[in-house]
Amino acid sequence: MKSTSMRGLLMGLSLLFAEMVHAQAACPPGMIPYGTGQDQSVCGPDNSQQQPAQRPQALQPIWIDKYGAIATDLTHGRNGAGASVNESNRNEAEKAAITNCQDNGGTSACHVEIWYVNQCVALVGGATSHNAEAGLTIDLATQAAMKVCNATDTHCQVTYTACSPPVRIQ
Repeated sequence: MKSTSMRGLLMGLSLLFAEMVHAQAACPPGMIPYGTGQDQSVCGPDNSQQQPAQRPQALQPIWIDKYGAIATDLTHGRNGAGASVNESNRNEAEKAAITNCQDNGGTSACHVEIWYVNQCVALVGGATSHNAEAGLTIDLATQAAMKVCNATDTHCQVTYTACSPPVRIQ
């Protein structure tokens, strides 16, 4: 008789345990079962745990513009030319190019041929004229300047190229 009552007791406990297990929901990580009474079959957020730290958003890059210029003085047979690169603004780029032009054989007649920002430049001279063009790369600036020169002149040659790309500070 003892074994029958023991078996009955074990069966009763296993049924009770099975009902308890059946009433609880299997919730994903970070969630816990909610509900009323014995029925806890609904999952919800576990507010007792701290939320993971939010990653800061990636910082947007910040760029500083860089300017350049070319100045020339070809009056009265002069061959003065000057340039500037990586200046902080247009005014500084033009001033530096004119100063360089005057230091290189030009006079007060030195004038700015071209100024550019965050680009490259090419100065091309032909048999009777010259011109300067800007572009995103030296190749593009050179192609543009050569196209203009070849359309109006002969013996076109590149005499100067430079770039003033923007500088990333963040």
